[in-house]
Amino acid sequence: MLPELVYGFYRKGLGFTGYLVIDSTIEGKSCGGIRESQSVTLDEVKKLARNMTLKYGFLRIPMGGAKAGLRINDTLSREKRKPIIAEFGRTLSRFIKNGYFIPGTDMGTSEEDVTWLMNAAKEQRNGYVNIESGHAPEYTGWTMVNSARQAIKLENAAVAIQGFGKIGSSAARIFSEDRAKIVAVSTCKGAIHNPRGLDTDRLIDLRNKCGDDLVNAYHECRRVPRDHLLELPVDILLPCAGSYLINSTNAHKIKAKVICPGANIPLTDQAEQILFKRGIICIPDFVSNSGAVLGNYVANYASRTKIKEIIDEEFSRAVYELLKISKERNTYPKGLAMQIAIRRFYEIKKNEGKLQRLLLRGIRLALPDAYQKIILKPVASHMFRRLLKRAFS
Repeated sequence: MLPELVYGFYRKGLGFTGYLVIDSTIEGKSCGGIRESQSVTLDEVKKLARNMTLKYGFLRIPMGGAKAGLRINDTLSREKRKPIIAEFGRTLSRFIKNGYFIPGTDMGTSEEDVTWLMNAAKEQRNGYVNIESGHAPEYTGWTMVNSARQAIKLENAAVAIQGFGKIGSSAARIFSEDRAKIVAVSTCKGAIHNPRGLDTDRLIDLRNKCGDDLVNAYHECRRVPRDHLLELPVDILLPCAGSYLINSTNAHKIKAKVICPGANIPLTDQAEQILFKRGIICIPDFVSNSGAVLGNYVANYASRTKIKEIIDEEFSRAVYELLKISKERNTYPKGLAMQIAIRRFYEIKKNEGKLQRLLLRGIRLALPDAYQKIILKPVASHMFRRLLKRAFS
C-alpha cells in the first residue's frame, strides 16, 4: 500500500521546507496533524501518515490518514513563525479546500497555528469533521490508561513519563486518578526521579508556570540524565516525546514491564521486536494514543461523558482482545494490530463509511436543527459503539 500523494517543497526566502503525505482517503478525504520541527523528514511524515490510516482503520472511522511536516527553526518567535505557517497554508490550499487534507495539530503546533494556516488557505473549518475539540490530550490519556489497564494492574504501579508536554501531563493526571504512582518525568531540559512518587498536581502546576524547566523547579527528587529515564526500574513507561527515541541502541536497557505510547512512532520496528523477545508488552502507538482521533470524531455526535464511556467499555474490550490474541499466537501486538487495522480500513473504504455518512446526512436534511440535537447524537453514538463491538468479529 503506497501513499496516494507525497508532496514536498522549499521556500528559500522564508527558510523552511514543507511536506504533505496523503497516505489514504475515504470518499476523497483524509485527516492528520501538522508536525513542526527543525529535524522533521519526509520519511518521518510518511510513517506518521500511515499511522493515521492505522488509527482510523483500527477504530473503524471512515476517514483516510495524512500528515504534514514543517521543518523550521524551533527557536523562532511567534511573529516570525506566523508568515511561514501562512505560506505553508497557501501552498497547501488546493489540497485543503476540497477536504482532501483536513489539518490538525501535532508535535510543535497549536490550534492557533492551524487557524493561521486555514485562514491563509482561505478555508473555514466549520464544514469539517471536528478533529480538534480542546479535549484531545484528555481523550489520549483515557485511551492510554485503558490500554495499560489491559496489560497490568494500575494501582501502585510505578510510571515513568518521557516528555511532560500536553499529552504527558494529561496522562500523568489520569494515571494518578487510577492510583498509579508517577515516579519519573522528563522534558528537553532533563529528567527527575523519586521512587516514592512525584506530586502530579505540583508537576502540572510547575509545567504551566515554568514549561520545560519544571524539572529544575521540582526539588523533592533526584535529577537524572534525560536518556536515563528509559532505564529506570518501573512498571509502565509512557513515551510521550518525539519519534524513534526508543530504538535498537537502547531497547535492551529498558526495564519497564509495559510500554504505552502517547507519542506517534516513538519506537522503531527493531526496538519493538527486541522488547517483544524480552517479554515486555508494547501497546501499539496507533492504538494507545488513538483517543484524540476517537474522541474528536465522536465529539460531533456524543457528550464528553459518553466518549469516556465508549473508551472505558468498547475500546478497552478491543485492546483486551488484541493482547489476548497476541499472547495466544505468540506474536507481537503491533504486527497483529496492523493486520486488523488495514483489513478494517479496506472494509470501510468499500462500503461502511458511505453508509454511515448517508444515514447521518439524511438525519440532518430531514430534521430541523432543534430535533437534530436530540436525535443525531444518540444515533451516531450508537452506530459508533456498534462498530467498535464488531472489532474482533
